[in-house]
Amino acid sequence: MKSNIITSLAWFSLLITLSFTYLWVQGDVFRDIDTTFMTYERKQQLLIRLQSLPEREQDIRNQLSDLNNIAANRYLYNEDPQFVGSLIQRDLQNIAAKNNLRFNSVRPVGTSKQLNGLNKISIQISFTGTNNQLLDFLSDIESHEPLLRTSRTSIRVQQTSTDYSDAVLVLNMNVSAFMEGDIRS
Repeated sequence: MKSNIITSLAWFSLLITLSFTYLWVQGDVFRDIDTTFMTYERKQQLLIRLQSLPEREQDIRNQLSDLNNIAANRYLYNEDPQFVGSLIQRDLQNIAAKNNLRFNSVRPVGTSKQLNGLNKISIQISFTGTNNQLLDFLSDIESHEPLLRTSRTSIRVQQTSTDYSDAVLVLNMNVSAFMEGDIRS
C-alpha cells in the first residue's frame, strides 16, 4: 500500500512538473498570441481611421472654402466692377470727414489683374489737414474693411505752423482695393 501511495505521489509530481513545464514552454506562445491579437486590434483601429480620412479631408476642404468665402466677403469689394472706384472714393471721403480732412481731388488710376483671380482697382486722391488729422486718417485706412492699400504717398506743406495754428499738409496718394472675378471693360 505504501508503494502505491509513493507511486501515486510520483505520478502526481511528474504530472504537476509536466504541467508547469508545458505552461512554461507554451507561455511564450500564449504571450505571442496576445501580442499578435493586440497588434491586430490596433491595426484594425488604424484602418478604420485611415478609411475615414477622405471624408475628413473633404470636410477640411469645405471648411477652407468657407473661410475663403468669409475672407473674400470681409476684405474684398464684391460689387459691380464699374462702381468699385466710386465705392473706394465714398469710403475714403467718409474716413476723411470723420477725421476733419478737406477733400481736394480724385482721379481713377486704373485696374490691373492680380494673382489668383483678384483684380486691383486704384484711384489717386488728395486731402488737406493737420498732421494729427492725417495720421488718424491713415490709421483708419489701415483698419478699414474691405481692405484698402495705399501706395505712392506724398505729403507736402501747404501752410507752415505758427504759434497759434498747426501746419496744414496736403496728402496725395494712390489707394487700391481688390475684388474677385472678371472686370468688364
